[in-house]
Amino acid sequence: MCRRRRARRTRSSLSLAAVALLATLTGCASTISGSAEPAPGDATTTAPAAPTACAPTDLTTCLMAVPTGAQQWAQPYAPDGPLTMQQFLDRIYFDQNATQKQSVTQQLQAQGLRTIAHQSWHATNSDDSDLLLFDFGAAAGATSRTSQQVSAYTGDPQYKRVSMPDLAAAKVSVFRLATVDDQDQVAVIALAAFGPVAMQFFFWSNATLDSATLESYLKQEIAILGPLH
Repeated sequence: MCRRRRARRTRSSLSLAAVALLATLTGCASTISGSAEPAPGDATTTAPAAPTACAPTDLTTCLMAVPTGAQQWAQPYAPDGPLTMQQFLDRIYFDQNATQKQSVTQQLQAQGLRTIAHQSWHATNSDDSDLLLFDFGAAAGATSRTSQQVSAYTGDPQYKRVSMPDLAAAKVSVFRLATVDDQDQVAVIALAAFGPVAMQFFFWSNATLDSATLESYLKQEIAILGPLH
């Protein structure tokens, strides 16, 4: 089983480890670990108004509003807003070789990937979030990617499924590492497909899973993406 981690500072990593898509390509699932670190001296942000309508052709309109008072990650693994394929590969699959990255690219292209959007934040309660959205142009592509990831995490004994009945109608699959990481944090990933858009939501909380905050965030994002069904 492949395990991948980022370089760390004293409290937290500058980013997250890779996601499970490579499980379908290389036979391994990937650890999610670490958390964000707020930028030193950065002023807290004011939550922007939520998008009035989610338009996959402008995928940034489908990102939830950053919570009031949250800070942007220091040296974020990728910029907030649109991502290029290269930015996505360099940061998510940072330790994979060129052949493996090309395999990821080819599979995403075959699934119809058009654009990627990203947003991350460090909340006032110290929870960390990292949201990725993928527009595939058609529901089949988003469903294919999400199914691959769900299968990979389901088959990885280091993860366990988190039950969130209030999210069942949206078919959100939530997984967490079975133990806290080496920073005493609980690492979680939530996966779902909404029409042509696939959601991948990473979340970290200290010592125990902050289910209330995670569910609140997911419900906000579901409210934006739900009409795409």
